[in-house]
Amino acid sequence: MLPKISIIVSTSYATDNSVIQTLDSIILQAFTDFEIIVISDNSSANTIKTVDSYRHKDERIKCVSKDNNSVGCAQNVGLNVAAGEYVLFCSAGDYIPENALSTMYHRARTRMADLVIGMQEIHYMEEVFIPEASRELAEKKDIDKFDFILNQNLILENKLFKRSVIEDHGLQFNSTKNGADAVFVFSFIHGCKRITGCPKVVYIQNKKPFWHKFSTDQIYDLNSLNNAEKNFREIAEIADKSIAAEEERLSSSDYSQMLRIERRNMHERYRSDLYRNFISLTLLNEYYRYIWKLTEPVLQKLKTLLDKYKLNLFPTAWKSIIDEHPDLRLQNGMMSKEELCKQPLLSILITDNVNKARVSDILQSFYNQSFPAFEIYLDSTLKAFVPDALKECPNFHYITHEIFSESFHRNALQMFNAPHALFVEEDVIPSEHTIRQMMLEIGNYTFISAPVLHMNINNETFHPLITQNTVYVNDLNIVRLRSAYNQLDWLSGNKIFNVKVLRSRIILFSDNYVHDINRLYRNAKYIKTTTTHFFTTLTDKDILRNTKGFRVRIGYKYKNRQELKRIQRIEKENTRITTIKQKFLHMRERNMRKWYKALTVKYLYPLQYKRMSRKPIDKSKVVIIVSTQKKLTSATQHMADVLQKEGYDVHVQCLLRLSLRFRDKFKTTMSLIADIATAKAIFMDEANVEISRIKFRPETCVVQLWHGCGAFKKFGYSTVDKIFGGDKKQQDMYPPHQIYDLVTVSSPEVIWAYEEAMQLEGQNKVKATGISRTDVFFDKTYINKARERIYNLVPTARSKKVILYAPTFRGRVARATGPSRLDFEQLFQSLSEEYILLIKHHPLVKKLPEIPTQYKNSFVFDVTRTADIEDLICTADICISDYSSLIFEYSLFEKPMILFAYDLDTYFDWRGFYYDYFDMAPGPVLFSTEEIIDYIVHLDERFDKEKVIRFREKFMASCDGHSTERILKEAGLNKQPVSLKIPSVVGDTN
Repeated sequence: MLPKISIIVSTSYATDNSVIQTLDSIILQAFTDFEIIVISDNSSANTIKTVDSYRHKDERIKCVSKDNNSVGCAQNVGLNVAAGEYVLFCSAGDYIPENALSTMYHRARTRMADLVIGMQEIHYMEEVFIPEASRELAEKKDIDKFDFILNQNLILENKLFKRSVIEDHGLQFNSTKNGADAVFVFSFIHGCKRITGCPKVVYIQNKKPFWHKFSTDQIYDLNSLNNAEKNFREIAEIADKSIAAEEERLSSSDYSQMLRIERRNMHERYRSDLYRNFISLTLLNEYYRYIWKLTEPVLQKLKTLLDKYKLNLFPTAWKSIIDEHPDLRLQNGMMSKEELCKQPLLSILITDNVNKARVSDILQSFYNQSFPAFEIYLDSTLKAFVPDALKECPNFHYITHEIFSESFHRNALQMFNAPHALFVEEDVIPSEHTIRQMMLEIGNYTFISAPVLHMNINNETFHPLITQNTVYVNDLNIVRLRSAYNQLDWLSGNKIFNVKVLRSRIILFSDNYVHDINRLYRNAKYIKTTTTHFFTTLTDKDILRNTKGFRVRIGYKYKNRQELKRIQRIEKENTRITTIKQKFLHMRERNMRKWYKALTVKYLYPLQYKRMSRKPIDKSKVVIIVSTQKKLTSATQHMADVLQKEGYDVHVQCLLRLSLRFRDKFKTTMSLIADIATAKAIFMDEANVEISRIKFRPETCVVQLWHGCGAFKKFGYSTVDKIFGGDKKQQDMYPPHQIYDLVTVSSPEVIWAYEEAMQLEGQNKVKATGISRTDVFFDKTYINKARERIYNLVPTARSKKVILYAPTFRGRVARATGPSRLDFEQLFQSLSEEYILLIKHHPLVKKLPEIPTQYKNSFVFDVTRTADIEDLICTADICISDYSSLIFEYSLFEKPMILFAYDLDTYFDWRGFYYDYFDMAPGPVLFSTEEIIDYIVHLDERFDKEKVIRFREKFMASCDGHSTERILKEAGLNKQPVSLKIPSVVGDTN
């Protein structure tokens, strides 16, 4: 059997440890019906060996070697091998949280979605965050393909793709290295039918540290930028085609003018937003912010692209870009390197106090910042430790060592060209977005400070310094108020200073910068940020060496614990929690339901029946139990009419109100049992748990009429291994079908299926008497009246042929939904001159799918609430269904049927069938509106009436217009035997 999910894992340049982490996270999933396709692309020998060891242990793992520099080509290989219904992509080094697969798969099935988008969690050194775009999308049940937020989340890994959509549209990854994933995702979005969110974290991405290399990596070369533009142009073309198709549909329909204008304005905003994201996320965030890595040709191309694509923006969109990137000063376009050198926003001074072995890492960390408007001054004595790639940068300067003699802070302030300054006098390295974040927050403060984490150089691990935790433990007390514990934050390298303020307070500077910072903490206006970090090789002991306060040195650990406890109290007070009392009440309610069911069904209801059955049987009394409706159903109405004509006293018990509170439910059920205790016969159309443990007296015959003909989709015990199936333990404890004396079915062919579903094998209770309600289809008078009722309801049906669309429901019974996959516009354009479409959804569907206004009550009529299914069966010229047992009744008329099974695989997993779906189908199995239209247009030559007749003879052999009489005879309510005679067509009862 094919797997449900294919997981494609790319190991390009991955280490064996990262592959182990990824594979372990997948293998340990609770969901097990998957395959793992590992694409070994430029992997080391150790990585390949590791994958092979996993492959030998788990047959679900496949390994495919692919030597290519393009990750997209490797992913194409994975798609070609994948056999699952859905596809998930994963990169080695990242991992999938527990239960992510089962959550996404269940979401895809319950929402019938082609694309599921979950939350992506990013782990970047000590930072953990969820991008806002993935959070917003994940919380939506239905996502429009023109949703603006989708443009900000065109990554692969947090999505579950339906493979059939990929195959239908021939989607592949191109060979470029910058933006191929986005093109694939965007193409899928505009090619699929339904997109839904999954409000859980489904993918965890581990981002690597940033300071290792400073070079003009390929990602920043001209070829990479050209690839990025090429991929964006492809995305823009896809968007334009999709918008054009949407607007063509609008113009050719009966939408109001205002609605058309609104949709077109939305499309224009969507297009502008697409260009806005390319400019902001790609041109600015991926390239321009790292201008010092760009060559002059790349920078010139970048400026050209900005000027070109800016023309596609609304003025408000361009203004929002300027506001979003204030440090880039884009009012007059991109600044050149020379302009940035003349107008820097931050001056950085690195003294010879730093560890010479760390000079290269410190410099690279600043040139890897997402903040480009800076200049660097380095003590000339450290010249030998500067990487070659930095020596030619125009914003990099050497400063003579003599300036560091006396009052060097004052001398440096006079030399700086920027309004803000940073003094690096310790081994301190900023995180990638630290400087940008601090510059946005500093405002008019004298300085802004950020916490420092200890960094282990060898294995690149990080952990908090207790001394720093004490200073930055929260933003409610120590961070905002004056505190003696500020002495622990004497470092200068984690602070950005306002140069103007410092120049006005030059007296604050001395030769002891530790003393100066403590003085600033006592007297200056400052702010601390906890949203970003610096890293250092210093330890708590190193920090304490420059801390003079004895109370601080002794008590900082206690203060840290005290503040953490206070934060926990605050969070607890502001977090909605489930108290012990509430948990107890929930547990008590669950147990009450459990014990209520056990007490009533096992003991009280049987005792009530035993007590009430002391009364004699009323031989003229018959009780009909309707479980899910407020009135007699189609399965019981004809039987009730016949019984009343026979002179029986018919009692109808409609149990839909049994969803009341325990007390009312108990009273209602006790009243029902009192009624059936003296009945000659009991007729039901559903299972009923409440009376499942009653031992009925021999004189009473319990008849299950059931509510469907034939044997199509599985039910009862047959579904215990399916998603739809109930709890086997509960069915064994309260067997709902053991009380029957007679189960009526439509043909000897299906007896086995009902015996399996009801666990009645070998008891001779399931009999091919025919189905009572089908008798009306052999009455010409009834058929004529039924058609007249439809004509009065829908007058257009008199002059046109009727197509009946009667699908079954999707999902659970309590939350049943109706399908909405028919393309009404295509049907209208092709069939409206000759046909009308009547839609009858399943009675369990509460919220009916919407019908476009321009077609509603002119070509398409929803008669779910207004017409009986028997009347529609008698009237329809063509029937379109899916998995409904309606096809068995309709086969009696020997007319064309279409099975619209667009979600066949999903429904099979959900519910399952007793027979092979394609073999038993009485008509063509189609998967799109186009196929339906093509079949109806060529109906005369394609309709196979003999196939319908064979289907009828096999599954409806016992339905001849006299089923009710045979059932009454079997139940002891009719003394005259009735022979089985099958008329050639319905309406013929001779």
